[in-house]
Amino acid sequence: MSGVEVGLALVHRRVQDQLPAIANELTLAIGENIDQLVDVKLMVIKRFDPELANRVFLDIGGRELKFIQNFGFFFGFVLGIPVAVLTHFVTFWWLLPILGVVVGYVTNWVALWMIYEPAEPHRWGPVRIHGLFIRRQHDVAEVYARIVADEILTVSEFGTELLKGTQSDRTRALIERSMRPAIDRATDRCGPRCGSRWARGNMNRSANRSSQLIESGPALARLALGAGWRAARWG
Repeated sequence: MSGVEVGLALVHRRVQDQLPAIANELTLAIGENIDQLVDVKLMVIKRFDPELANRVFLDIGGRELKFIQNFGFFFGFVLGIPVAVLTHFVTFWWLLPILGVVVGYVTNWVALWMIYEPAEPHRWGPVRIHGLFIRRQHDVAEVYARIVADEILTVSEFGTELLKGTQSDRTRALIERSMRPAIDRATDRCGPRCGSRWARGNMNRSANRSSQLIESGPALARLALGAGWRAARWG
């Protein structure tokens, strides 16, 4: 094995020994620059496929959909009584279809109105009138936030966006900046076996190698990306 190869292996081993410290520095750097590294709004839009949108709609509006179903049954039954009486005495063939359209329209209109109106609560004596869906806006926000947090804003999704998203070049530059001090320390200690020209060349190769390590998904990468997101979210 030549002296250059021995020096290369030595530098790599010394850089590996510094990985925990590099992870801490990278974590802080990601947390401080997360807004420049990830476009969260675009990330959510790209991830919101039809299947997830359907789940969000059903989870958020499930109670209101059930209300429309039950309301249509009972309110349609109430309106159906005078329709049955009227069609018993008035025998025009076109009367029943027209009344069916009117009953269906009125039933749906009243049900939708009760879900969304009034937007602000009103009181008529002891009765409080407020849109059924609107009054649940805090619960709806909680359900939506849970789905987004569990399905979209995950460590895995953030890692993919950081390394393969529209601003991934900034992430790679950040990784290189975090790696360079460790490589400098390793090459300084390498001594004569690592010439200055070789050291500078190896610095760039090792920095690129660090990006490949992150992409391969080792524990260090998951730790840095996950902790960086938590630092940006809660810091």
